[in-house]
Amino acid sequence: MFSPAANEGKWNERGSDPAGQVSDPELMQQLRAHEQLLASIVDNITEAVYRTGPDHSLIFANRSYLRLSGYDSLEELRRTPRERLYADPRDRARLLHLLATQGEFRNEEIEYINRYGNRWWGLCNSVAIRDPETGAVLYHVGSVKDISGRKQAQAELLKLNATLEERVTARTAELKESEEKFRALFEGSSTAVMLHDEHQYLEVNSATVRLLGYRTREELLGLHPGVTSPSFQPNGETSQAAASRHIQECLANGSARFDWVARTASGRDIPVEVNLTRVEWRGKRIIQAIVNDLSERKKAEAELLRALAREKELSSLKSSFVSMVSHEFRTPLGIIMSSAEILQDYLEQLPPEERRSHLQSIHKNTRRMAELMEEILVLSRLDAGKMDFRPEPLDVRVFFVRLVDELLSATNHACPIRSDLPANAGEVQADEKLLRHIFTNLVSNAVKYSEPGKPVLVRVQRENGTLNCEVQDNGIGIPEHDRQMLFTAFQRGTNVGERQGSGLGLVIVKRCLELHGGKIAVESEVGKGTTMSVRLPVNGTKGGTT
Repeated sequence: MFSPAANEGKWNERGSDPAGQVSDPELMQQLRAHEQLLASIVDNITEAVYRTGPDHSLIFANRSYLRLSGYDSLEELRRTPRERLYADPRDRARLLHLLATQGEFRNEEIEYINRYGNRWWGLCNSVAIRDPETGAVLYHVGSVKDISGRKQAQAELLKLNATLEERVTARTAELKESEEKFRALFEGSSTAVMLHDEHQYLEVNSATVRLLGYRTREELLGLHPGVTSPSFQPNGETSQAAASRHIQECLANGSARFDWVARTASGRDIPVEVNLTRVEWRGKRIIQAIVNDLSERKKAEAELLRALAREKELSSLKSSFVSMVSHEFRTPLGIIMSSAEILQDYLEQLPPEERRSHLQSIHKNTRRMAELMEEILVLSRLDAGKMDFRPEPLDVRVFFVRLVDELLSATNHACPIRSDLPANAGEVQADEKLLRHIFTNLVSNAVKYSEPGKPVLVRVQRENGTLNCEVQDNGIGIPEHDRQMLFTAFQRGTNVGERQGSGLGLVIVKRCLELHGGKIAVESEVGKGTTMSVRLPVNGTKGGTT
């Protein structure tokens, strides 16, 4: 921070006092903004950055430093002896010695251990900042880059190379036998390994042939690595150009590592991880490529993304549920309470007809709340997997006659419900409980979204082991843009107006149809009505899905 000294009376032309402190308010504001920007950059970069005092006590650590160390705050880290952060405490003593004698250390590879005992490797740099006049150390600044992945790859490669050298040295001094040993290891690897130069594959192992879906290794030899890839990589670069670029990088630097999309002989694209290493083979500088199939990892990542999307969807459903319950329960509760208070306060003064009207209102709204709770409980049981498919003998005609009578009563005969039932419908194997949920919701919806007096038709036909059922109304219809969300919880048509509804009925229909192995199709035209066509297997086994 910069601040002017209050006891100084003269300021130079740049807006500073003789001691160098900034006095110009605008300049001070700019400096503060630059300080804040610098602090934000330091705290958000992926590289760990820290600062220590002359005595090496920790003054500052950015987020990456805390994350790598496993601590939640700078205070916690300060209370921990620094030696505990090193896998080998002697490394700390060596680094302190370099700071003391040389004033800095650079590109030191150190193995650390975090708060939870997990080991990781860091590439470390630090420098002592001194007072320009006295030369005394003011503080030390340093950075640590996580190179655990690189060290692991190097260790694995060193281990492989050490094993090869040990076997070659121990068993043969002849080039032929050396190549035989290499071939055994090369062929025995379950990981795809390729040897190539700038132009073509020189050798591939059996795992490579399997990975890329070729029949023989000879089909691959002589091909450029870009050929066994799609025309373009995900970043938009052509595979030929990208492969050549990575090859040149490896030849220049000794190694290269990158994600890639390979293409099999059958044309299937697979994500892979490629590790290139510059090697000597038969007196020539070439490239060894180790290729790992990432399909399973990518699949797991996709599953995670789907789970996150599902979590987001559930959160949205929860919000919609709370909103729906709040709205759908508040209105009938208010009516029930109002009618009950009127009956309580004015029972003796009210004529019998008005008493009956209030009692009917209480009964109607209580039944509405009970129906809503039943819908929620049914959907909950379906989601929890607590509702099973249990087929039993069922008389089709008796079932639909009884259902129509019940729904006429439940809807106060708002619309005539006509049924077209075959005389020889007979008995089927079906789950009556699931059928009741399906057709109660479909017929109730047909009545709800029709004008009073408009007929609703229930038509049933039996065809071998299948029931083909239609529920047809002459109601308001479903707008085309609403149909894609028709079976989504809490979604209702944009043209329902003031008609009551929870948006759960068709969701229950869909889930029950899935359990029963049925299918449903919807035909609708706004202002002319809707036909719901249901096809159900009734031979005791599931026959399809919605």
